[in-house]
Amino acid sequence: MAGAGAAIGLDALSAGVNPASMALTPDRLDLGLALFFPDRGFTADTVPSSQNCPPTGPNQPGCIPPGEYKSKNPLFMIPSFGWSKSLDTESTIGISIGGNGGMNTEYDSAVFRNYANPANPKTVPTGATGIDLSQMFIGGTYTRKTTGNQWVGITPVIGIQNLKVKGLEPFTSMSESPDSVTGQGYDWSYGYGLRLGWLGQFSDQWNLGASYQTRIYMSKFEKYKGLLAERASSPMAAPAPAIPLLLVPKPNDQYPPVAKTGAGIIKGIATTTAASGRTIFINSSSRKIPEPLAWGDVKQLPNYLDE
Repeated sequence: MAGAGAAIGLDALSAGVNPASMALTPDRLDLGLALFFPDRGFTADTVPSSQNCPPTGPNQPGCIPPGEYKSKNPLFMIPSFGWSKSLDTESTIGISIGGNGGMNTEYDSAVFRNYANPANPKTVPTGATGIDLSQMFIGGTYTRKTTGNQWVGITPVIGIQNLKVKGLEPFTSMSESPDSVTGQGYDWSYGYGLRLGWLGQFSDQWNLGASYQTRIYMSKFEKYKGLLAERASSPMAAPAPAIPLLLVPKPNDQYPPVAKTGAGIIKGIATTTAASGRTIFINSSSRKIPEPLAWGDVKQLPNYLDE
């Protein structure tokens, strides 16, 4: 719904969009699991007849052997966790943990083996080619009611990421730090950021929310400073500021209030994260809703800051 989550709280993980929304979902525990199916691979075309593959001399250009290359590991599980607790009628605390991104490739062979320099054994791959990057965040949230039905929230965010690269030995001679390009095992990076939010309920039909997050300032991947730009400085990107306005359908005889119906249970949300991947989100929370759900009665004004 294009950012509408900043103006409505559905579970304890809503603080990941707008910290203030946790005020609407106190005293609950939510567990989630995302199943990620990325399709990674490529095709190497046949090289021209004038180019030998593999090269027969040290001054000949390298090439990837022609053929289809398909990465292993088609399935990745990304867990998430959210917890919220009312301190009193005015304030709430909570914790949210979730995946922020990443990607993995693992091929059956040393894809770039023909780029090695026969005169330099250090450029010969010692194994198959692959890279593994994972990112996650941990946020601790505090919300406070200000005036009327308005709340503010703050979430200090801790970022954690790790990186592993292998099979890039043929390119070590091109780096200022040839011993920090590949084959160093997992390296870890840590950082911090801040997310701020505000939420107002102005009637039975209108919610207005605003959220802002800084970038997450990360430490460097020192083990791979010879591979990554800016000496392995890799910050996590921050989402664009959001100020969505949400129109909530007023309960009527056809769509009674949520608290008074037992029909329909949201078991999960299916979405696509990228053109090459499919994500199925499974949420353990059981939030009862009217059936059928009146999506046609829910409208959102344009989010101009996202344009």
